[in-house]
Amino acid sequence: MQIVTPQRLVLSPRLRDPTHRAPTNKLILQMAPLDVKYDILEPVASMLYSRSSPFTVEVECPEDLVIISDKIRLKQVVLNLGRNAAKFVEQGYVRLRADVSTNDHKVVLFVEDSGPGIPKDKR
Repeated sequence: MQIVTPQRLVLSPRLRDPTHRAPTNKLILQMAPLDVKYDILEPVASMLYSRSSPFTVEVECPEDLVIISDKIRLKQVVLNLGRNAAKFVEQGYVRLRADVSTNDHKVVLFVEDSGPGIPKDKR
C-alpha cells in the first residue's frame, strides 16, 4: 500500500521529467482557462500547510479571477516559490496572493513571507 500525499497529486509525468520537450525541442504548454484561486493558490496553500508549522499560509485573491495558462506549470512555479519562502519563516506567514494591475490589467502573482529576507551581503 502506498500513501498518496498532496504533493504527489500535483506532479504529472511532464513535471517529473523537466526535460520534457516536443520533437522540435520546444517546451509544450497546455494552455487553458483556470481559476487562479481555486486551481492554483488554494491547492498550493494546502501543500505548504502543516499542523506543526510555526507559520500560517494565507491566500488572497479576487473571486472568479480566471486566466489562460498552463495549470500544471504555473502551479509548480508557485509551489517552488512557496516552499522556498517556507524554508526561512520561523514564525509568521507565507502569503500567496493574486491581484490585477490597475495600469495594464495584467494578473500579478505574489509569494510573500514574514521571514528575515536575504542578507545584504548575499544579494
